[in-house]
Amino acid sequence: MVSSLQAQQLKWVVKGKNVGDDIVLKPQQYLDGELNYDNLFISGTEASEIIAPADGTILSVGLDRMNTLQNSTYYGLSGSFNASINKLAKEKLPLPLKYINGSVQIKLENGNKLNINGLRGDKIWKTGMKIKQGEVLGTMGYAYKKVQKPCIALAISNPQNRADDPMKPFGLVSTFKLAKETPRPATLTLAQTKEDFDILMKSLKECYPSYKERITPEKEAAFIEQTTKQFKEGMKYETFYHIVRTAFTRQFINDSHINVNTPFPYKEKKVIYIPHLSVGVENGKLIATRAIKGTERYLRKEIKSIDSRSAEQIIKEMYNHVELCDEEVKSYVELKVFMDFANAYWNRMKPQTNTITFADGTTYKDTWVPNNTVKDIIPKPLLSKYFRAWAIPKQKDFNFQRIDNNTALLTLSSFTLNEVELEEIATTLKANINVPHLIIDVRNNYGGDIKVLNKILSWFVAKPFCLPKAYDVVNSNSTYKSFKYCMNYPLDNKLFEGYEPYGDQFKISHETDTIQPNPELNYKGNIYVLINENSCSAATSFPASLAYEGRATIIGRETRTGYHSMNAEKFAQFKLPNSKITYTIPLVKIVFDETITNRFPAHRGLLPDIEVPISYDEVFIGKEDFIMNKALEIIKTK
Repeated sequence: MVSSLQAQQLKWVVKGKNVGDDIVLKPQQYLDGELNYDNLFISGTEASEIIAPADGTILSVGLDRMNTLQNSTYYGLSGSFNASINKLAKEKLPLPLKYINGSVQIKLENGNKLNINGLRGDKIWKTGMKIKQGEVLGTMGYAYKKVQKPCIALAISNPQNRADDPMKPFGLVSTFKLAKETPRPATLTLAQTKEDFDILMKSLKECYPSYKERITPEKEAAFIEQTTKQFKEGMKYETFYHIVRTAFTRQFINDSHINVNTPFPYKEKKVIYIPHLSVGVENGKLIATRAIKGTERYLRKEIKSIDSRSAEQIIKEMYNHVELCDEEVKSYVELKVFMDFANAYWNRMKPQTNTITFADGTTYKDTWVPNNTVKDIIPKPLLSKYFRAWAIPKQKDFNFQRIDNNTALLTLSSFTLNEVELEEIATTLKANINVPHLIIDVRNNYGGDIKVLNKILSWFVAKPFCLPKAYDVVNSNSTYKSFKYCMNYPLDNKLFEGYEPYGDQFKISHETDTIQPNPELNYKGNIYVLINENSCSAATSFPASLAYEGRATIIGRETRTGYHSMNAEKFAQFKLPNSKITYTIPLVKIVFDETITNRFPAHRGLLPDIEVPISYDEVFIGKEDFIMNKALEIIKTK
């Protein structure tokens, strides 16, 4: 395979040196028993200047230490690399400061990302900054303890975040070898099935910090018994895949941050089959929600059964199949059973014929057809403003507009914003600081960086703000046995050494993490935050913080992530050895608040002050923005 960067030759990264000078470790070479997969290590002196090999944009900048060739520990960056390292030195922690260095990730013009680790220097870099080829990034530090002399580590990844060749773009003869995709088995032996399921269950129990809170011994035993009854010799991959997927649904563990990464088998096929009539649950009834042209006479009709399955059974299964939401969150669940017809068939999108019996006694024989032969679906998927807002990617992660003289709108589609983008938002907000009403839209926002969240909060809180019970909980402050099957952490990694015993778990407090009102930018007007069932993670924490402080009116529908806590921050990615199925488990339970009231009920997402219930018109037909209209209606009464 030819590297995607081969056509773009890069400038050698050490200033004043020729291409290829002082390489100490290439990809596929071993260092003290460790295989170096994708890093190019280059040595020099502490005075060696490191330059940008090409024009690009700084995606990330940080401070880290390479523990192994595949794993690093990250530290907070405050100012320049040198200033941040000096700050760590003053804390007198038992850290190997020599091997803690700055790192920069640069997005190149062709979309690839270039990572350089092992930097020192006094210049302050900001994410989002444009950088020119040849611009000095810093001087050389000590990228890795096993090299034992000044060096940097350089790696390249493609737009899909997969490792790419770090040598050919410099015109060097390469030793890099692209990792081969592990072939998926067609079937599993009984022993392989049992082994993979055992690894799955043990990793969930050992790593997932809310396991004991959410899974009783009785529920665990019932799930294992029900699941293992299905095991047999020569089990098809697709059958076992659905068993694994079931563990991550409302039938066992549902969480907005836990998921199976391997896609449903049908998504890997060139042709997907779909029914003429899509079904969904509205007001407790199973109805036909959409129809291929020619069958629209059945739209909105109540369904009594599909084949031998009653409507009640199908509805129960659809609710059970919902995943990617926290605990007892309702709005996202209601949306999924309403909108996602595939849940009725557990995503088995293959040729089939179903007999649909309606409540009025009429029937329809639905023979599924290839999706690439369907010309028209009614209602058209992109007809409704709701569907367009959810399905069409945004060109920018933020937008600011003045609606009228009294009202402005700040749309945040993500909290993964760089420093340049934050400065742009701040500048615009300053220019509109006196507008009486500000709507902040965090609908369809899947979260992002906690630092970005806190920065934006500082623009809106009226006084120093700290949630009353802010702490993190993990299952171990030592090693995790399950990491034997983990792809992103080594088996001997102790991620949470500073955590103190807390019952049978371990805890670290964040009660000192106070958000101060920003003295240079602090909006004093009325705030209205729009939320919905796709407001996740930081997009739940942001409106929740403003709601807790009484600083904003929350409008819309319950968030997908829980209000009181969420499991996030650090994630372990696992691969089952036989089926090759991969999945992600969050390792940290982040507790924001333990106060349970009618406003903040237990086990729920953030509830709005003013609810806009989901409806067929909004999801499938409406050309208006129902939640936005409600906010504007409220503002008019002020």
